[in-house]
Amino acid sequence: MQVELLKLMILTVFLIHHILLDGIKKSRNLLYIQQIINVVQTELAQFFIKEWNSRYKLTHGEWDDTIKSGKKFCTLESGRKLDKTLKLKYQDGDTSKWDCTTLFDAILFSKSISRHLDKKTKDAVHALRGERNKDAHWYESEYSDDDFDKIVNIIEKSFQDLKFSLDEINKIKNHRNSFNSFQVFPSKPKHFLVERIELRDKIINDLKKLRNDNNNELTMKIFPPKKVKNLRSLVSARLKFWQNWLIIVDNVVQLSEISSLLPQVGDHMWKNGQLIITVQNTDAVPYDELSSKHISISKGLNDRECCQLLNSYTKDENADDQLLNEVSHALDRQPLSLAATGYYVSRVNKANCSFTWKEYLKKISLEEEENMSATFVKFNSVYPRSMLQASLLAVKQSAEESSILALVISFFSMISFDPLPRDIMVYYVQQNDPKQAEEDICLCLDECSLFLHSENNDISLHRIVHKAIIDYQSEHSNEEHEMEANVDQISEALYMFKERDDEIKLMPHGNVFYETGNYDKAIEFHEKALEIQKQSLGPNHVDVAGSLNNLGNVYKDTGNYDKAIEFHEKALEIRKQSLGPNHVDVATSLNNLGSVYRGTGNYDKAIEFHEKALEIRKQSLGPNHVDVAASLNNLGIVYIITGNYDKSIEYYEKALEIQKQSLGPNHVDVARSLNNL
Repeated sequence: MQVELLKLMILTVFLIHHILLDGIKKSRNLLYIQQIINVVQTELAQFFIKEWNSRYKLTHGEWDDTIKSGKKFCTLESGRKLDKTLKLKYQDGDTSKWDCTTLFDAILFSKSISRHLDKKTKDAVHALRGERNKDAHWYESEYSDDDFDKIVNIIEKSFQDLKFSLDEINKIKNHRNSFNSFQVFPSKPKHFLVERIELRDKIINDLKKLRNDNNNELTMKIFPPKKVKNLRSLVSARLKFWQNWLIIVDNVVQLSEISSLLPQVGDHMWKNGQLIITVQNTDAVPYDELSSKHISISKGLNDRECCQLLNSYTKDENADDQLLNEVSHALDRQPLSLAATGYYVSRVNKANCSFTWKEYLKKISLEEEENMSATFVKFNSVYPRSMLQASLLAVKQSAEESSILALVISFFSMISFDPLPRDIMVYYVQQNDPKQAEEDICLCLDECSLFLHSENNDISLHRIVHKAIIDYQSEHSNEEHEMEANVDQISEALYMFKERDDEIKLMPHGNVFYETGNYDKAIEFHEKALEIQKQSLGPNHVDVAGSLNNLGNVYKDTGNYDKAIEFHEKALEIRKQSLGPNHVDVATSLNNLGSVYRGTGNYDKAIEFHEKALEIRKQSLGPNHVDVAASLNNLGIVYIITGNYDKSIEYYEKALEIQKQSLGPNHVDVARSLNNL
């Protein structure tokens, strides 16, 4: 009895699976027939143009898809009865906008084209028309595999008779034939994986709680893109066979565009199921309610997960958790950035076993990180874009869809990625667009996934998003006078920090005054930063050296060389004590002093400091690092001023070779070295 019952259960499962699979295949066949019909339309348009040019090029001109061509065609068709819609399409003359109905009429029933076609050609076009028009509502039909094969065979025969290319149809058929099961998963990634246990358990617990709190009704409302109507119809017809169900929809760009297609909470037909949706922006995601739960993963992996993932790539014995945490922090704990970096480091180690995470931290910059990501994408076909490319696409979309976000993106392009109070951002937006209400600006910022939000309403960016914003803004910058006005408004907004309790948050952003030539404000804010840092961190902290260095740079640019030397020497001493005499930051201070002494005309001192910086950079970074090339260039400049051209050429040529090797022959720094020579 138990054996018979088991057989019956297996048969039932098989039948249900077969029904599901058959329904999926029929819907899928419809989608591929639609694609083939699009190919038919494209080929017919080319056929029409070819026939026109072979008959009328000399007398009426070559067909160029313009109104000019369309009017000439209508003139030849005068006397033939045409409905208004068809006539307007002909007059427009753009064959790329002609649907199959228009093209069939233009080829088979026109005075100018049809009468020149032989019977075989007309029969082939009629056959295509017959398949296209067989069912007036063919786009609502379902096609079995046999139906699909019959339709495609007729279309292929017509293509052969008309000497059309079958390449596109073969591509579509091959893609269709790659689906041999209910679900085809993407290829396995070539990078290591780490299980996000805490996040997984949180999601599972949230799903269980939602189910229990809602008596098994539909929970977590959110869903997919085009063609979802057919899938929804297919799934709803099979719901009665399922005791429970879960649908996962990944990477929805704009949820608001598809929300009307989703199963609605309260519709009893959709009970016993749940949906998990991942979205880029939260513009249509309800905050935690009775039937939904919103989880943000923008903060990235936790410390344990980061260390586990990075350790998978290298066996660096000196890589303790603190060092790996520094790497993770530099990459904002973002999974794709961590995987790309780990993959890059492991590949470098195959060629050079001495490459460590500590050395990676020395050389990391946004430009170099993008090169690592490009390597990762090249060897991992699952990812169509690098992290920077994906971020740039998100920035572009946000700026184009929202005037508020466009202003905020412009603002961040001029400052750091560090936390900034939200009210500063609101002030800046309202200065540019007074009609925007504060609450609308706050909602817009809250819904956009580009920004990170703290509990005290500060807003910051991931480093890679900041780089994407700078790249985007440089491509979409306004006229120079508008840029100057924009800088003034940003400076005014930042100046609101003056005398505020949270004034210290301005410090990472204060360089905007220096970079825009507002030196008085730059000195004021750097001096304030120096005062705060000394009180909170002590007089010999490396951050204090950073503020001293900033002040030295400002005084150098204003021509106050004595002050510049004073601050750079103080920064140098702190860095030597805190970091050691051969640290790259020590080399930076030596380089700064060399530049100041060059400005004062003390060229012997300038050469002395630049040579010391060069030696440290060689030891710390290696002989072929771009910073080594920068020191060589600095020495070349001093030797030009002193008239020692042989020495200058020697240093410039060494810099050029390093830059060619490290940056490639077409980099802008290579061009500068060539110009110097």
